[in-house]
Amino acid sequence: MPKLTITRTVITTREVIRFYPSDEVNFGWCAVCRKEVFPLTLEQTAEALKVEVAEVYIRLAAGEIHLLDQSGGSLRICSAFLTTEP
Repeated sequence: MPKLTITRTVITTREVIRFYPSDEVNFGWCAVCRKEVFPLTLEQTAEALKVEVAEVYIRLAAGEIHLLDQSGGSLRICSAFLTTEP
């Protein structure tokens, strides 16, 4: 009987997502990460995660991502999760 050879090919890809701040957006200080980060909107976070905005709220509640402390503005999410490895 002839020998059977099995070849397995694994392709690993990495996607880079860049958000460019507009003139009116400043970097913010994240007290949790203890560093300066780019604040993301809910929509930008959903786009980065490839999920719906409702899923962003679920991940916030689960502690997978966290908010920045910004007074008097809309919700801004710490972008540090974009640079962490799974």
